[in-house]
Amino acid sequence: MSSFQATLDDEIVKREKSGKKPTRKKSNNKNTNVNDKWFYGSSFLNALAVCAVILIMFIAYLLMTQGDFYAELQARVASKAVIIQDSSKPANQITLNMPPATNVGEATPVVYSDAGSVLQPSPINGFYNKTVDGLLPKRNGALTPFDAYKRPFNSNNKSTLSIIITDLGINAQRTKELIDTLPADVTLSFSPYGNNLKKLTDYARSRGHEVWLTLPMETKNYPIDDPGPLTLFINSSMEKNDKRLAEVMASTDGYVGFITSKGHKFSAEDGDIKPAFQNVFERGLAIIDSNPYSRNFVSSIAGSNDYPHGQNNVWVDEALGEQNAYLGFRRAIDIAVGRDHATIMIRPYPSSIKALKTFLNSSQAQQFQLAPASATVKYE
Repeated sequence: MSSFQATLDDEIVKREKSGKKPTRKKSNNKNTNVNDKWFYGSSFLNALAVCAVILIMFIAYLLMTQGDFYAELQARVASKAVIIQDSSKPANQITLNMPPATNVGEATPVVYSDAGSVLQPSPINGFYNKTVDGLLPKRNGALTPFDAYKRPFNSNNKSTLSIIITDLGINAQRTKELIDTLPADVTLSFSPYGNNLKKLTDYARSRGHEVWLTLPMETKNYPIDDPGPLTLFINSSMEKNDKRLAEVMASTDGYVGFITSKGHKFSAEDGDIKPAFQNVFERGLAIIDSNPYSRNFVSSIAGSNDYPHGQNNVWVDEALGEQNAYLGFRRAIDIAVGRDHATIMIRPYPSSIKALKTFLNSSQAQQFQLAPASATVKYE
């Protein structure tokens, strides 16, 4: 046996006789447990922070896409709101009832005269140029495409409501149904991405509807809300915006002007985009700003040149759903009573159109005269 082993055995025997047990040498690192606790604690907090960030991003995504989600569902879920008449209320108020009231009775249908409503086929000679992009509108001396294509209007001295249905043409069958069933004084605005757009706009004019185009513009939450490949951008070059604008203008003919896309981010301070809109005005077209909540940037571009322009007052379906649309009509009525006019914009969602048709057949609607959008633009 080696001397080392003998020494080790002797040491064990001595400890056993003394009653002591061999023990391991304690670590001199007093911070080991503290460091371990800190490491696991900080890892847990980091994991919580990551989860919180993911949750916030998910909630933000839901908020930004809720319009698409509800738009998909609203055709399946019937709204329970109805518009009813209450003799104890002033004539210019709408009473909403949830759930539907019984024994409401049928509203008296409103009869709209469409006499002479068929508009002249387009394009009209002298009001277009042939280009590589297609037919582009142009002035004809002192007359403009706005003058040539607008729907005639004779005031009866009532306060007016201009109702504009936007973004039509994507669903051709649905668009044709609206053309056939809505009064001719309801203005129709078509998407430049529409299918068989020329055929649809020609049909709309043959039924007496004034035709506008929706102008794709950069939105506040782009690219989540992407208006498509023909979008005008604030920071794009003038050449790119002019090219996209030409493609939009050439998508059809017979329109009197543009409706800016909903939720755009343009303002009066965005000087780089002015040449594109100046081009629109100089061709003899009008522009209506769809944004009712901010300063009308279109009027700052129109300046003192007497270009026709206007601004939307109410998005009836700002919040989707039939009952919200009724509230939108009530806001529009309040504005029309105070100002003698209100411009209303509606997207072609089933619940919104249902609310529109109910409103048009109500006694409230009879207090006003429907007017095409062209009848309400300003020139100063």
